[in-house]
Amino acid sequence: FYSLKGTEGATTAVLADGCYTIKVSKKVLEAESGAMTAGTNARIATNADTATQKWYLTYQNGFYTVTNVGSGLVLSLQTNGEVPGTNVQLAAADGSDAQLWRIDKVGSSYVLVNKYNGLILDRVDSKSTAGTNVDVYRAKSNKAGEKWTFAQAALVTDGYMNIHTALSSKYVLGVKDLSTKSGASVVLLKSADNQAYKWKVKGQGNEKYLIKNMNSNLYLG
Repeated sequence: FYSLKGTEGATTAVLADGCYTIKVSKKVLEAESGAMTAGTNARIATNADTATQKWYLTYQNGFYTVTNVGSGLVLSLQTNGEVPGTNVQLAAADGSDAQLWRIDKVGSSYVLVNKYNGLILDRVDSKSTAGTNVDVYRAKSNKAGEKWTFAQAALVTDGYMNIHTALSSKYVLGVKDLSTKSGASVVLLKSADNQAYKWKVKGQGNEKYLIKNMNSNLYLG
């Protein structure tokens, strides 16, 4: 039997707020199969530089919220599990302790400790192969399976894309009436293969972007 024990927060942030890939060897932590729904499993995968393989860290009061860039869902314990082996999945943010993580620096790597149960984000059987599941477990003497590295990543990859809401990919930003005039209205429209619904995103540094409509070559502003 394992008795529940939470954990104290860190006294200082070890990583700045921002977008990262969470890595082990040449693999990364992802939302399984790029899914964007609550309850999606977290696992190890080959790095494809997709939004669902990127995570936004937000530090507050000793703990981080780890938000999946693709879905806007956060890294969380499954059903507030209290025992070693509890699965880790994505959930809608509710601010609960099960969704908060203390990040500790260990050498050149990091470990993530869940606030709710004090257990550590761990790769099952300490594997780092694609498809390996992720859970929480007690600290291991050799730290196998517990260590992760963080690499800063672009929040959005440069290029042409549709921009949809986090609630549904069925509706995207588009220019009303396919207008190419300055001052045209930008609205949510049902997704279609049309240049007026596509946008070129170009990073400007400090997580700022220029967004240009493919049809009109005018900028969103």
